[in-house]
Amino acid sequence: FSPEYAFLIVCPFILRKALKIS
Repeated sequence: FSPEYAFLIVCPFILRKALKIS
């Protein structure tokens, strides 16, 4: 399990939180 793959999974959640905050 590579860190890059984990980042690709977590990235959308971070983007959603950023959109909700802004």
